Amino acid sequence: TLRQKKQYQRVALLFVCLLFAGLIILSLNSELAVTNENLNQTTEVLKDTQLRLTDSERMNSQQKEIIKENNKNIAVLKKQKQDLESQLDNAEDKIVQLNETITALDRTISSLKKQIPEYSNSNTFSYTSSNGNSDKIIKNPEIASKNSKSLTIKKIERTQNLTVIDFEYNNIYDASDWINIASDAYVVDSDTGKRYQMLEAYGIPKSPQKYTLKSVHETVNFSLVFPALPEKTRRINFIEYYNSSWNMYRIKLKD
Repeated sequence: TLRQKKQYQRVALLFVCLLFAGLIILSLNSELAVTNENLNQTTEVLKDTQLRLTDSERMNSQQKEIIKENNKNIAVLKKQKQDLESQLDNAEDKIVQLNETITALDRTISSLKKQIPEYSNSNTFSYTSSNGNSDKIIKNPEIASKNSKSLTIKKIERTQNLTVIDFEYNNIYDASDWINIASDAYVVDSDTGKRYQMLEAYGIPKSPQKYTLKSVHETVNFSLVFPALPEKTRRINFIEYYNSSWNMYRIKLKD
């Protein structure tokens, strides 16, 4: 009947609607599954990113510590650099002072050299003291003790600037013998012990140079120049070097 047909049509339409709704639900479930999968992947990516960020933060923290330590080292090195620069400035100042001292010493040496008598081929000296004459000349001075029979003092000349001792060496040994004078020879005040270093030698070479004697009994006259001695000096020792056979003791200058 017509009424039944309408009912069948309604049932069929309802069935179609239900079927269409089911298809929609299936489609939505499929999309939801894909979305969940994407969400899971995104979550994993986020987790990995979070781990990387954590590692990066840890590395940044370590780098900050390294940078902090390096800054400390840089500060120490800067301080050391400043100290070295300060020491360099002080050293430069000292060098300037030393150069000034050396210049002053050179002037003193030059002045002393001008006061040293000049030696001539005749073994004589030509010099003038501050008052135009030698202050005192001691000929054949008394010597309390000496080690060599060959060496004698002929004269000691004292001025306000210098002390000149004239020696005579008589070769009583071998004709092939040689002589010289130690560069650091000196005289010493017998009473005070104060030393006066030799300034110059004339007529005899300084060690290590040598003069070879030509014959037995050859006589060599030479003179040694020393700084001026105090007026009150009474006796001196002549010391060429320790245990030298030429050493002489308590040479009398005045009573």
